[in-house]
Amino acid sequence: SRYEAELELLVFASWHGVKLISKPINVFYPKPEERVSHFRPGLDFTRISILNTILCVLAVIYGIPCFLYRSLKTGLFTITTYIVYLVGALTITPIAFGKACYTKLTGKPSYKLHNVVTTFSKTVVKLLGLFGAKVKVDNKSGEDFKKPALIICNHQSQLDLMVQLSQTNRIIFLTNDWVWKNPIFGAIVRCAEYYPVSVGLEKLLPKLQELVDRGYSISVFPEGTRSEAEEITDSTKVYSILLTL
Repeated sequence: SRYEAELELLVFASWHGVKLISKPINVFYPKPEERVSHFRPGLDFTRISILNTILCVLAVIYGIPCFLYRSLKTGLFTITTYIVYLVGALTITPIAFGKACYTKLTGKPSYKLHNVVTTFSKTVVKLLGLFGAKVKVDNKSGEDFKKPALIICNHQSQLDLMVQLSQTNRIIFLTNDWVWKNPIFGAIVRCAEYYPVSVGLEKLLPKLQELVDRGYSISVFPEGTRSEAEEITDSTKVYSILLTL
């Protein structure tokens, strides 16, 4: 209560991982004779001093251990997810090459690769839950992906694709060139029939139409780069494709 409450709230928030940011604001201070203050210099200063002493002790036995535990947990989570991501990509790559050879020899599209990718994505999403990440699917409309659709997304991290792919094995992504040509997982991207936007509208539309006819949905990230404001920005090439489709 009273003036030490704001100090206590800030300290406990910081101990529990809330990022505190200094924000300058304009404050009007009237002349001393015109001010109305409820601050009791002697009593309130004593209360704040006692709280500071208690918080300093608690920082040593609770606040700092909390911070160290959270940092260790975050570090282990990051390392584990990257290892799983890398091992999974290296494991699926030979399968992708095999499926590519099968496709070239038989002329038949391979659906099994998408099943493998979806299974891998589900594993990654489950690992996120095990390490404390909150994964929630909000599907109020009951979407089952049985009917092909255009999916427009805002890109925030590499895990965006994992979450989408864990929902269905009938989804095709439009990518950037660096993703399509990536030496680690580029083979998977190409064999899964994902296409770079740079191919151009004339060449891309017939390929996408064929995929839609086979029951696949098309997923697009129009902004091209990750948006800190979580807003989808303009991208002429992608919007041209969307309008044409």
